Amino acid sequence: MPARHEDHRGLRYRPGPHRAAEADFPGIVHTTTLGAMLKSKDIDNIVVILPHNLHYPAAMECLGAGKGVVLEKPMCLTTEQATDMIELAKKKGLLLTVFHNRRQDGDYKAVKEFIDKGMIGDVFRIEAFQGGYGHPGKWWRTEKAISGGNFYDWGAHQVDWVLNFLAGHKIKNVTGSTTRGSGWMLPTRTRPRPSSGLTMML
Repeated sequence: MPARHEDHRGLRYRPGPHRAAEADFPGIVHTTTLGAMLKSKDIDNIVVILPHNLHYPAAMECLGAGKGVVLEKPMCLTTEQATDMIELAKKKGLLLTVFHNRRQDGDYKAVKEFIDKGMIGDVFRIEAFQGGYGHPGKWWRTEKAISGGNFYDWGAHQVDWVLNFLAGHKIKNVTGSTTRGSGWMLPTRTRPRPSSGLTMML
């Protein structure tokens, strides 16, 4: 929504969450279909927060209706889908961007400041890792056809972090991996969380 508008519109699929939205945004307008939202002349941009495989069709429908789009990470599941969205947004002169909430993490911001100020010297290698012992998620997050796999979830944050750390540098080599329970995990843990790793060389 553009800043000049004081009303808000949102989709809702369950009866509970809209009550909290009404408390935060008095007068909010609800709709249960994307098509109904796209017909509103008061809406300029739409934030898409859906399972990953739905980012592309939803974004293309929004762009086709003349609405700008902010996508929750990851942008989509294939480079072909990304190209389609970029080309359509350019053709129509609309906003198309990807939101990375982890750019506000304190540890990331601290490391980036150290690198940008040269406080740790010349950086020639960066490694990033994410793992744990919890369940990787319920429902669609465990289905690769829907989520794209582990590297499209937390892995998207790692790629974004490292690319921003190395902004302006030429990357010579990239390696990555994902695992489902490996030797380093404690044997008493029966449901290890998949892990992902990323290494970049300058």
